[in-house]
Amino acid sequence: MVAQRRFGPLIVAVFLALFVLVARLFQVQILERNVWAQQAESLVRSSKVLPGERGKILDRDGNVLVRDELAYQIELRYRDFRRGHPLGILAHARSTIERRAVPIAEAYAHRAEWTADLLHTSQEELDHLTRGLAWKCGATAFPAAQDKERELCARRAVDVRYYVAQLLDLEPKEADGLRKRIGPERAISFLDVIAVSHGLDPGVLLARVQSNVEAACNELEKLGDVLLPATEHESEHGMLTQFERLLAAIESVRSDLEDDAADELFQNAAEFESG
Repeated sequence: MVAQRRFGPLIVAVFLALFVLVARLFQVQILERNVWAQQAESLVRSSKVLPGERGKILDRDGNVLVRDELAYQIELRYRDFRRGHPLGILAHARSTIERRAVPIAEAYAHRAEWTADLLHTSQEELDHLTRGLAWKCGATAFPAAQDKERELCARRAVDVRYYVAQLLDLEPKEADGLRKRIGPERAISFLDVIAVSHGLDPGVLLARVQSNVEAACNELEKLGDVLLPATEHESEHGMLTQFERLLAAIESVRSDLEDDAADELFQNAAEFESG
């Protein structure tokens, strides 16, 4: 009886610890399997340049028949483009706002206007979006949602604020501060909030951000000149410049990724492949 009183609580504690361990293993290996699998896969990815030089091939008289030529394959990391390049940010921010797939080329055409609209949005307007009410993004008004749950209003409000922070190149702590403003401060546009905190005039800050957008687009144009030969290329919309062809190539990568994501979602929901 004495031994039972001594070891009884210890045995119960051991079984409780085992139960907690098994529950945690079930959570990690079953419920969160996809998340941890993606994390593990990202850890093992690496890259390095392996030179494949063979040297010159000469004929018997010493004339060069073949020589090495450096060649590179460029791969677009679309996730980084969407989060880090102003055109990707504007296209996806506008897609979130309008609930349609806004093309990269359209974001380029409206880059100045959409940059101003995005930065003139306030947390109060995003609160309206979260509740499914009519709201404004800068100078553009949007009607109330018919079903805020189906239209993912709360998720979209978070995404819009994220793209604002990316466009302004804010640190995580400063970006989080946009959400935590209270009272009348929530009605102040994000542009004014950041301008005051940095001791700048809002007009100066807006001009600086729009200048950064232009500079990034100019770099992209130069990349198009380097990557794509200056040959005539016709599409259903007429002749395309090298830059327009580059934007079309980026859009194609985006479309493929979205199609793959849709196929995966369908397969997870229906438990068989689409098509």
